[in-house]
Amino acid sequence: MSLIPALTTDLTTFNFSVIENPGRVTAMVNTFNQTLQWAPADLAPSDLAGAFNTLSAPRDGDSPPVAARRATCKLLASALAEGNGVTFGDGRKAVEYFDNIVRALSLSEDPRHKAMYNTAAREAAELAG
Repeated sequence: MSLIPALTTDLTTFNFSVIENPGRVTAMVNTFNQTLQWAPADLAPSDLAGAFNTLSAPRDGDSPPVAARRATCKLLASALAEGNGVTFGDGRKAVEYFDNIVRALSLSEDPRHKAMYNTAAREAAELAG
């Protein structure tokens, strides 16, 4: 069903103390509560941390929203790695998670879902790339 059962309930797998903005933490928790239902059961925390670490690297031509998302990915990588005492794993193993988000949200007309769809599609392509 999900990455780790704790992630879908209280997200104790993350060390959110590395993120100083309480509003940002709330937004991240809400997004994970919504999307982790689509994570493959065998996706390890280290691999998801590796994915977020890879996605945090700036690229030439990043638009301001993508640059902001990369900063969020850096925080998520740190929060997940520190929460599990793990090193960064193989981020390519998280492609299925992002692809599942794309499939699940592809027909939604909700503006937030459309934004999540676009982000997940870009991130899946970067990780697969």
